[in-house]
Amino acid sequence: MDVLRDGVHAFDILKPGGSIIFDDYNWDMGLGEAERPYEAIQAFLKIWGGRYGKWKFWLDQAAFTKREIFV
Repeated sequence: MDVLRDGVHAFDILKPGGSIIFDDYNWDMGLGEAERPYEAIQAFLKIWGGRYGKWKFWLDQAAFTKREIFV
């Protein structure tokens, strides 16, 4: 859950138009489901739904840009 905690706090202080990038999106390395970055990033999407604009998944990374105006 470190990924989720860090992502929520980082996005909270991120300026509008700024981006956050998560690495190891599909990485599990034998971790329990609650400790996988994928699960934390999916929870992040639910928490901040509608507050991020552009997003992109590529290779093993996920990037989100904070909206100027929340909808």
